[in-house]
Amino acid sequence: MSSSPATLPITNQQASQPQPQINTHAFRTFLSRLSSSLRESLSTSSMVRTHRSNFLR
Repeated sequence: MSSSPATLPITNQQASQPQPQINTHAFRTFLSRLSSSLRESLSTSSMVRTHRSNFLR
């Protein structure tokens, strides 16, 4: 006896609720600033680790 796999109903949310357009320029600016901030904080933390390891030698 073979049974077919269960199927799930799929709803199309775009048809029921239109999605707002994303402001591409603002989104790119946000991502750029976020990545710059992360890069700067990672760079700072690696410099602190380097100075600490040099101090401990």
